[in-house]
Amino acid sequence: MHELKTKFDELDKRIQKLISLHKQLKSENQNLVQLNRTLELELSEHKQRYHRLEEGLEGLKEQQKSTANKSISGIKQKVNEMISEIDRSVTLINAQHKK
Repeated sequence: MHELKTKFDELDKRIQKLISLHKQLKSENQNLVQLNRTLELELSEHKQRYHRLEEGLEGLKEQQKSTANKSISGIKQKVNEMISEIDRSVTLINAQHKK
């Protein structure tokens, strides 16, 4: 009988230990679930920020292209004006030589 009581006591200790471990793991799991939610929210915010930065970068690239195109157009116009001026000068020189 004493042996049976000892076995029951050991079984009771094991059960209590399992209950304690279960509570501890349940609490740890709840903490991890909350941490996971927090990290997922942060990740979502970072993704949104990254997306906005990408859009901003694309906008800047387009603006830079536009500015470069305007600059190139301005240079082309100046070159064309110079060529026209050179052509007028050559025409005047030729006209003066013919006289």
